Amino acid sequence: MFLLKMLKNDFTRNKVVTITVFVFITMAVILAASAINNIANLMQGISNFQESAAPSDITVMHAGEYDQAEIDRFSEQHHDHIAMQETMVLQNIDGSNIHFGQNQTMAGTIQDISFVVQNKNFDFILDLDNEKLDIKKDFVAVPIYFMEQHDLKIGDTIKVKSGWYEKQKRKEYCLW
Repeated sequence: MFLLKMLKNDFTRNKVVTITVFVFITMAVILAASAINNIANLMQGISNFQESAAPSDITVMHAGEYDQAEIDRFSEQHHDHIAMQETMVLQNIDGSNIHFGQNQTMAGTIQDISFVVQNKNFDFILDLDNEKLDIKKDFVAVPIYFMEQHDLKIGDTIKVKSGWYEKQKRKEYCLW
């Protein structure tokens, strides 16, 4: 009873301060609840993404020649520890060899540019709806980063030119 009377008297004497403190405490609670909601949504999104993409547990990158038969033998010898194995070939391309628009290139980009083919068993490239991406022949998918950085649109033509070699592809999708 005494505490309630003390709070009432304090509120009567310091209305502005009391209301200000109440507003700040309320805002802090709302921000904390919002942060918790964002974290929960992020964790659910990551879980859904992992379920759809089926990413590998371990990825080993190798430069140069490799012996697929030897990789298969190793996987078979260690089948107790290796559930699935798939070899993905990356074709690294220098950004100065990728042309688009009015004679523009991707030279100077800080990201490695590699062409890959969609995996068959796991570690899939997904579209914006977390569905396995199916690229048609003579089309290419590019990361959203490149789309925004270079103002690319779906249907634009992208050329790979290096010396005498030249190959054109239309941009069908934007992803990741």
